[in-house]
Amino acid sequence: MHSYLLKDAYGPICTPCNSVLTVEHILISCVNFGIICHIFYTASNLKNIFRNIHTIHTSGLISKL
Repeated sequence: MHSYLLKDAYGPICTPCNSVLTVEHILISCVNFGIICHIFYTASNLKNIFRNIHTIHTSGLISKL
């Protein structure tokens, strides 16, 4: 999936958005996943998303989900 990085080629494109398909795009700005993402979290950038995941994991809440 990431072979394009080694080949110095263009990355995969998100069909609905016509944007480069990245983790950040899927979690923050993709129109396909936007509604789902806003239901489950309200973070506006990857740093906040990973901070929330880290907090859930270190607090022991992950075992209660």
